[in-house]
Amino acid sequence: MFVVFEGIEASGKSTQAKLLYERLIREGWGAILTHEPGDTPVGKKLREIVLSEPMDRLTELLLFLADRREHVMRVIAPALHEGKVVLCDRYLYSTVAYQMYGRGLRKEFVDELHTEIVGNIFPRRVYLLDIDVEEAFRRKKGTLDRIEQESLAFHQRVREGFLDMARRDPVFCVLDGKEQVETLHEKIWGDFHRFLKEEK
Repeated sequence: MFVVFEGIEASGKSTQAKLLYERLIREGWGAILTHEPGDTPVGKKLREIVLSEPMDRLTELLLFLADRREHVMRVIAPALHEGKVVLCDRYLYSTVAYQMYGRGLRKEFVDELHTEIVGNIFPRRVYLLDIDVEEAFRRKKGTLDRIEQESLAFHQRVREGFLDMARRDPVFCVLDGKEQVETLHEKIWGDFHRFLKEEK
């Protein structure tokens, strides 16, 4: 089973992905926790470039897709083939939210490139941690990367993009990122089990 966690910066998705992974391991599931961008040797180098160097929006898209290609081929697909639960912090939906809604690229163009470069591996569940942009940036600590330094208007478009996708696609489960960490985890854990039963 392939599960993805999505959301704007500092929404809490990475924390929730880690908590679900740790609980699955405690309960005896075969699972891996991975992330984008940068969870392969090639991806680490691509991440450094894309989050630090000024670039055209199409160059940015292609670098993210190159990272995902490596990620799917070397991490996600092999783990799914072994029957593991794959938990991924960011995936296709971040690309659509940031590069389409945020940067203004056409959805059809993004979708076609993604299919050609990455293929048709899609998650069966997406947990979207939704939070106000202003609240998210109050949570941020340390130096902001190139994308985090974009305007609040840009990040608001990204947030609206995630919510728009969630309204259109039943694969999404939307959660309030302002809720307590443990409360959110229990909701995700409950939904995860309900979803498995429905799938059966």
